[in-house]
Amino acid sequence: MGLKDEEIKSDYSAMTSLSIVHMFALSGMHVMILYSLLFQLYGFVMPKKIAHILAEITIGLYVFMIPFNISLHRAFFVLVLGDIFKKHLNRLDILGLLIIGHLLYNPYVIYSISFVFSYFIYLIVILTKDLKGSPLLIYLSTIPIVLSLNFSVNLVSFLLADLLMPFVEGFYIITLGSLFFAIFKPVLSLMIYVFTNILKMTGDLSSAITFQKPTLLFMGLYYYAYFTLLYKREMHQPSKHTVLFLCALMISFHVYSKYKIYSEIGMINVGQGDCSYFRLPYNQGNYLIDTGGNIRYDVATTTVIPFLKSQGIDHLDGVYISHTDYDHSGALSSLKEHFKVKKVIMSPKPEKTIGPMTIKFLKTGHHYGNKNDDCNIQYVTLHDYHYLFTGDLSEVGEKALLKKYHHLDVDVLKVGHHGSKHSSSVSLFEMIHPKIAFIGVGENNFYGHPSDIVIKRLQERNIYILRTDQDGNFCVRDYGYHHYVFKHHT
Repeated sequence: MGLKDEEIKSDYSAMTSLSIVHMFALSGMHVMILYSLLFQLYGFVMPKKIAHILAEITIGLYVFMIPFNISLHRAFFVLVLGDIFKKHLNRLDILGLLIIGHLLYNPYVIYSISFVFSYFIYLIVILTKDLKGSPLLIYLSTIPIVLSLNFSVNLVSFLLADLLMPFVEGFYIITLGSLFFAIFKPVLSLMIYVFTNILKMTGDLSSAITFQKPTLLFMGLYYYAYFTLLYKREMHQPSKHTVLFLCALMISFHVYSKYKIYSEIGMINVGQGDCSYFRLPYNQGNYLIDTGGNIRYDVATTTVIPFLKSQGIDHLDGVYISHTDYDHSGALSSLKEHFKVKKVIMSPKPEKTIGPMTIKFLKTGHHYGNKNDDCNIQYVTLHDYHYLFTGDLSEVGEKALLKKYHHLDVDVLKVGHHGSKHSSSVSLFEMIHPKIAFIGVGENNFYGHPSDIVIKRLQERNIYILRTDQDGNFCVRDYGYHHYVFKHHT
């Protein structure tokens, strides 16, 4: 957009959530609005040819004075090159030249969602400009990109985009006017206030359908059908079957996202903290053990919720809290505020079976008076695999477990206290013999976790180590009785 004022920064995520952010990237509309205003203004006092050149120079100064913005630069160069080569090149030619030039200048920009979004949406604007229902066609082209950003489609987003477009155009005009005339600033503040409240009200009233992060297969099928639809509309051919295929594809992908045939138990990379998740097959249940927490940023909205949504998870049936240290539970309040959480479990409960999973609380039989050794310990069985989650239990608590239980079948151990040297003692490994170890730990953390001695103990026992600082988000994926280690790339 080029407009990143602090007053509207928070609205960007709301617009993404409502799937209407494409309105601000359709064609760099405010560059064209600014050109028209400047051309008219300069045209009062000088010849139109000079006014035209001066308007483009002014826009160039504006574009290159503000922080680099792909949509702005694309819109400016389309304007200038379209004027220079109007007798020789059409808009598609100019767009192609700009893409080539941008990639030659910085090949890695191809990985930028802003680059893809800006140039792709402008391509669709060109292709659909003469087609009936162009706004709907433009909106449909954005769906896979919006899913890659937000993992959901809002049910009222198209209607909202259609209604807000005149407002957005007026917003740009008032914004540009406020750059030159102070009288526009109160009007701009009022429009920002109204716009913010429209977004909030719409977000509260509407509901979104959650999808997992789009797969290459889904995107390939979607855009094959989409461009087939454009071709049929251009050639005035019946397109009912193509539209039905797109609808069927969206429904199928939603079902695939939500109702997995497999289960997963793994860890979400929340930095220096713990956050483990369970996903049961056929949407029988989604659970967390701990939420992570960081005093410098909101772990729930920046990490946990985006990850869950990227996997097609739209609610949590329960959140188990091992103990109230901030790095284990600090994100809980924000998680409950921004995501559907049915239940929070903070104290030991009787053994419970949920679909193919059984979760049992283990007790050391002692009260130590500190959070780490008094934490909740969960023993989870899923099909024939057993998982032990020890929170921040230290060697003292581990010895008490050994004394009480003597032996536990454990295939996967969530390493205690992020791999601290005070946990994962020899006593613990007298009781369990895991194949896999999960470690929730922040990269280059202040505590030096995980400690070398703990890593050595794990390696000596040929335990496969997974750690969030090196492997990101990971899990053990379970197809009935076949288990695979899987690392999520989100």
